[in-house]
Amino acid sequence: MTSVHDSGQSQLTPRVYAGWSMVGLAFGLGFLTNAFYAYSRGIWLPPLARDLEADRFQVSLAFSLVSVVSALSAPWIGGLLDRLPVRRILIVAALWLGLGYLLLSQVTSLLMLYLVMGTFLGLAFVALADAGPAKLVVNWFRSRRGLALSIISMGASTAGVLMPPVIAALIEAVGWRGQFIVFGAILLLLVLPVVAYFVRNDPAEAGVEPEPAPAGDDDGEDDRVWSRRDALRTSDFWGIVVVFGIMLATFGATSTHLFAHMTDIGHAPGRAAVVLSFMAAAALLAKPMFGYMIDHYDPRLSVALAVGCQGIALGLLLLTHAFLPLICAALLFGLGYGGMVPLRNAITALSFGRSSFGTVSGTLRPFQLPLMVTSIPFAGWVFDRFGNYDLAFGLFCALQLGSGIAILLLVRATQRSARLRGISGSG
Repeated sequence: MTSVHDSGQSQLTPRVYAGWSMVGLAFGLGFLTNAFYAYSRGIWLPPLARDLEADRFQVSLAFSLVSVVSALSAPWIGGLLDRLPVRRILIVAALWLGLGYLLLSQVTSLLMLYLVMGTFLGLAFVALADAGPAKLVVNWFRSRRGLALSIISMGASTAGVLMPPVIAALIEAVGWRGQFIVFGAILLLLVLPVVAYFVRNDPAEAGVEPEPAPAGDDDGEDDRVWSRRDALRTSDFWGIVVVFGIMLATFGATSTHLFAHMTDIGHAPGRAAVVLSFMAAAALLAKPMFGYMIDHYDPRLSVALAVGCQGIALGLLLLTHAFLPLICAALLFGLGYGGMVPLRNAITALSFGRSSFGTVSGTLRPFQLPLMVTSIPFAGWVFDRFGNYDLAFGLFCALQLGSGIAILLLVRATQRSARLRGISGSG
């Protein structure tokens, strides 16, 4: 029997090899799906709008539609992830997304664009880019779950650092329609067979022992089955909704409008781009740090640090226009939002366990949707109305710091973390 000490800290056992192979696959899914959408949509938006004879606002509505469909379908998809093998869900999602990109290459009107992006991208992204890979890692890891979740979330950040120039060159070479054909081909001819052949739902399916519990006793909570009604009755559920809903909204609005803010206040586009690069680099480096912290310390500490970094960064954006303080703001903001996704998933797994992770994480999304879909246009409205982003940054700063109170609602996560780390009491 593998001891806790030998659970992979120093020996490459079959279980350790298989578990980190699943992390690598999940990282790859996050990298590709975000490269094809989150970090390329701003590049293919202008030529697509021009060819469809539409304005950019009309095309941007398709992005909002993807977010709405993803959030509303997340409870259903999350439930499927808890009931069915993750591999099966990922296979269907890869097939669905690949077909969606092939159909996008053929759109000739805004209506077709909305139908394809809502029906295919909106449904597939929940399973393939976020909930599916996270559920796979939660199934495989217990003592190093936070670290594993942070590593797979680095796939999206890595795509943001590396892929925009590649996507721009691809569009230059084959056009936006050809780009979508390439995306679809990669998903159908590469991602689909890799997922079908290599993904294993959990250690039992791979024929290896599960990862031992952390330093404390296994409390059995990982296998507890939660109904949506029971989850809604916990303070942890609403703490996650408030804290991470505000973090997601703040990230969406700030990352979308920061470049424009920098140029509006007199900085050259090149300097503004440098600030964005610092922010992305800080986010990438922050992920494993937060993953390690939540595995080894009180989870409230990690969440408070991420919230505080974003709040202070927004305060700096509001108070100063000087370049070096703005670099500091970008580093702090990147540090905060770098921990956002791995912390949300790790806190959800701590509070509600492995068996109900998909159900609960999917149920969270519709409650966070209003903040997510209104924050970006709200910041745009503030600029149109007042000629600057001061009101938006000030409100987001207040919301961010105020959400720190909701950290106190994370009772189950705090108590369970303490038990699993072998600490008596709630920690």
